[in-house]
Amino acid sequence: MRILVTGITGFIGKNYYEFGSDDNKILALSREESIKKYDLFNNLNFLNCDLDNFYNFSDQIIDFNPDCVLNMAWQGIPDYSYENSIKNLNMTLNFFEFLSNKTNIKKFINTGTCAEYLNPVGKISEEYAVEPYDDFSKAKINLSETLIAKCDEIGINYVNLRLFYVYGFYQRKKSLIPYLIDSYKKGIVPEISKPFSGLDFIFAEDVITAIDSCVYNQIPSGSYNVGSGKVIYNLDIQKIISDNLNYEFDFNLYPKDDNYESFFADISKINYFTNWSPKFNINEGIAKILKKDI
Repeated sequence: MRILVTGITGFIGKNYYEFGSDDNKILALSREESIKKYDLFNNLNFLNCDLDNFYNFSDQIIDFNPDCVLNMAWQGIPDYSYENSIKNLNMTLNFFEFLSNKTNIKKFINTGTCAEYLNPVGKISEEYAVEPYDDFSKAKINLSETLIAKCDEIGINYVNLRLFYVYGFYQRKKSLIPYLIDSYKKGIVPEISKPFSGLDFIFAEDVITAIDSCVYNQIPSGSYNVGSGKVIYNLDIQKIISDNLNYEFDFNLYPKDDNYESFFADISKINYFTNWSPKFNINEGIAKILKKDI
């Protein structure tokens, strides 16, 4: 299978290249200066472009003629402004129009986000209310709704993966788990802002197997949750990391707060259609990260 990939140098993209199935032919769109920053990509087949200037390489993309497109690109994160959100929306839609007109793609897989859900509480299925609450979520929802309509019209299988709280290798240092690990390794006992929030944390390697399951299975077009299917509290994550790094955790570090969010993914839909389920629990995922950091 020929897979055209965007966003390969991002957090999910790096994990996809390292842990994704290797029985396919991949062509990545990425700027050369970004690729050369990472030894990981020494053998990557790529075009020196991105969604800003892919038209300059249209002949090569047409010659590659992908069966499947895996779109993981969203430039400028963590810039969630209107300007950046609308720029990404328009670039992706222009890219899709080109692909649908000039290649024979059969499947378009997009990495979405649980931020598409409006004020989620409890177990969240794909039928939960999807409404924008900021510029970023509005752009993501607009993108998915537009693409599913276009794909349905022309017979392309469209899969929108609503990723919950992904953690793992190559994550931004200011994210919760890298921040906690880095603080303890520096001898600093960190304090987090929302210790009692319960979210659905999913290990990046599990996300990649979920992506592969959607690439290689014939599944209906639509959105699919990708999460652990469990609530994990930020406080418990801090304790796991402190224990692994030989710090005694003080449960009195934070005053009790009953005003917190708590929700998790219903993953029965993706499991039903692909038989995918996560392999790593939070303890195992953090252990893998710590082992690699040694």
